[in-house]
Amino acid sequence: MGPLSAPPYTLHITWKELLLTASLLIFWNPPTTAQVTIEAQPTNVSEGNNVLLLVHNLPQNPAAYIWYKGQIMDLHHYITAYVIETERIVFGPAYSGRETVYSNASLLIQSLNQKDAGSYTVEIIKRGDGNEGVTGNFTLYLETPKPSINGSNLNPREAVETVTLSCNPDNQNASYLWWINGQSLPISPRLQLSENNRTLVLFGVTKYTAGPYECEMKSPVSASRSDPVTLNLLYGLDAAISSSYTYYHTGEVLKLSCLTDSYPLAEHSWLMDEKFQQSAQTLINDCHNDKLLSVIHTAELPKPYITSNNFNPMENKNVVALTVTLTQGYTYVWWVNGQSLPVSPRLKQPGKNRVLILANVSRNDTRPYECKIRDRVGSIPSDPVTLEVLYGPHIPSILSPFAYYGTGENLYLYCFADSNPPAEYTWTINGNFLQSGQELSIPKITTKHSGLYGCSTRNSATGSEGSTFKTIKVSVETPKPFISSSNLHPRENVETVILSCDPDTQDVSYLWWINGQSLPISHKLQLSKTNRTLIILGVTKDTAGPYECEMKNPVSSSRSDPVTLNLLHGLDAPTISSSYTYYHTGEVPKLSCLTDSHPLAEHSWLIDGKFQQSAQVFFIPQITKTYTGVYVCFIHNSATGRTNLIIKRIIVNTSGLSSVNTEGVWLGSDGVSWLRGTLSL
Repeated sequence: MGPLSAPPYTLHITWKELLLTASLLIFWNPPTTAQVTIEAQPTNVSEGNNVLLLVHNLPQNPAAYIWYKGQIMDLHHYITAYVIETERIVFGPAYSGRETVYSNASLLIQSLNQKDAGSYTVEIIKRGDGNEGVTGNFTLYLETPKPSINGSNLNPREAVETVTLSCNPDNQNASYLWWINGQSLPISPRLQLSENNRTLVLFGVTKYTAGPYECEMKSPVSASRSDPVTLNLLYGLDAAISSSYTYYHTGEVLKLSCLTDSYPLAEHSWLMDEKFQQSAQTLINDCHNDKLLSVIHTAELPKPYITSNNFNPMENKNVVALTVTLTQGYTYVWWVNGQSLPVSPRLKQPGKNRVLILANVSRNDTRPYECKIRDRVGSIPSDPVTLEVLYGPHIPSILSPFAYYGTGENLYLYCFADSNPPAEYTWTINGNFLQSGQELSIPKITTKHSGLYGCSTRNSATGSEGSTFKTIKVSVETPKPFISSSNLHPRENVETVILSCDPDTQDVSYLWWINGQSLPISHKLQLSKTNRTLIILGVTKDTAGPYECEMKNPVSSSRSDPVTLNLLHGLDAPTISSSYTYYHTGEVPKLSCLTDSHPLAEHSWLIDGKFQQSAQVFFIPQITKTYTGVYVCFIHNSATGRTNLIIKRIIVNTSGLSSVNTEGVWLGSDGVSWLRGTLSL
C-alpha cells in the first residue's frame, strides 16, 4: 500500500447532491474472489491519538470508496466518500470533521475518543463490464484504561454476608475477566458473574473466597488489570489448647498455647481453677505457680516492594534487573502482566528468585511486573511496576495519496515512525528546511513546490534518527492540442502522411485515437518514440480517420478536435447502367457511367469514336436506328491522374428479332478487358 495524504480538494455537497451521489453508487454486490482487508496503523491506539485504516487488496478499476461507521451501510452511518474520476470528497451524516479519506481508500481518524471505537466498513464501487461492490470490515478498539474494583462490603463476616464486586469503568467495547489468588476464577456456586462479567457476586464469603481479587479489562488490542483487592474477612472462634503433656513434674516448665483462627485477632484470657491468670495467647509458667514469664505474638506478612537498576531501558541495548526487598523465611514468585512468569532464556531468576533479570529488553517487555512473597500460611503481592522501554524511531513513512499534483491544489503530507517517546519530526524540500512537526500542509501549490520532500525523525531519549524521501511533482493543466499533417489530401495506397500532436510539451504523454477508438496495432500505423508523431503508410479508406490526439499528465488531459484525411482515390473499373442492350426506335434509353472516385471523376461519352457530351448520365430522347453503335464512357480523376473507360454496344432495330453478337470492353490503367455476350434481336 502506497503512502497517503489528503486529497487535492474537498467539496461540501448539499443534501440533494449527496442523495444523487448515493443513488448513483447503488449497485448489485455479487461475490468476489479478492478479499478486501483493513489494517490499522498503529495497531494499538490510545484516546487522543490518530489512527490510519489502510485498505489492502483493492479491486481493479474502482469508481469510488465509501466509509461507514459500523457494519450497516446506509445513509445514517455514512461518514465520507471519495469519487475517483472527479477526485471529490462527499461528507455524510456520520462525518465528525476528524476523518480524511484518501485516493487509495484509506481513512485517517484524528483525535480519537471513546465514541470512535467500534467497527468501520469500506464499500468499494467498481466500474467496467458491470458494477460490482466489495466491502471490508474493521473494528477499532481503544486501549483499555486501568480498571479498579469497588466492593459493596470490604469487611464481611465469614459465611454470613454476601459481597458484590464491580470492575470499573463500564466499557461496552471491552470484555471482563476476574482472578482470585492470581488464578482464573473457579467454577463455584458461591461465585456468580453478571451477564457481561463486570460484576462478581460472592455468596457467604469464606477464607477461600476472600481474595485477593483482580479484574481485567480486555479488548482485541490491549488488556489492563486492576490492583488486587482482598476482603477483610471477619471470622472465628474455634479454640484449642496446645501442650506437650498432660502431666508434669515439679520444676518443669509449663507452656500452654491457646490456638484459634480468628480475624481480627482474638482476645485471650487464662484461668486456672476458674481464677484469672493473664491475658495472652501463650502461657509460660513453672509448676510452682510462679508469675508469667513470656508472651508470644504472631506477626503479619510484610508487603514487598520492587526496585530496578533501570526503569527506562533502551530496546536491545540494556539489561534490567528487578529486585524485591529481602525478607527472611519466605519464597518469591514473579508475575508479569498478571500471569505467571513464562519460560524464556531471556528471563533469569538468581538469588532464590528474589531478582528477575531481563536480558536484551524489547518493547514487548513494557508490562506490569509483580512479586509475591509466600510462607506456609499465605502470600502478599507487591505493587506492580512497569518498565518504560525506549525504542525507535524506525524508518519513517510519508503518507500521501499522490506523487503528482495540479497547480492550485492543497498538498498534505503525514509522516509516521514508531518510537517511544514519540519522535521529533522535521520536513525538508530539496535539502532545505521547511518546518517541524508530524504533518506538512501547503495550500494552493505551484510548480515551484515540485521536488524531493524529506521527513527526518529523531528520538532524543535513544539518540536514534531516521529519514525517508518522496518526490512530489506539481504539473499545470495540459493545453488543448491540435493535429498538424504533412498532407491532408493523400492519394490512396500511394502517399504516406505524418500527423503531429502539437504543441510539443514536456512531462506529458501522447495518445492517439481513430474513429473514437484507441489506435489498433497495424504495420501501416507507426508511432514515434514519444508517441507525438503518427506515420500512416499508404493511406487507405480504413486509415483516413477521423484522428484525435490526447495530451495527458498526472493531473489533467486534453483532446484535440478530430481531423479526417481527404483521401484521393479511384478510378475503379467503371460500369454502364442501362435497362437493355438493344432498343426499338422511339424508346428513351438512359445510360449511367458508375465508378468509385474522390474527387468525382470527369465523364465523357462517345459513339463510334465521336464525342457526344460530358456528363455521368447519357440521356437519348426517342432513340433511332442511327444511334446503333459502340458507346464509350471515358472517365478521368484529375487528383490521382488515373484514367479509365468502358465500352458497350447498343443496337437499335425496327425489324424482327435475330441473334447477334455484341461485345463490351473497358480499358483500365492496368490493361484491357473484353466483355462478350449474345443478344437475341
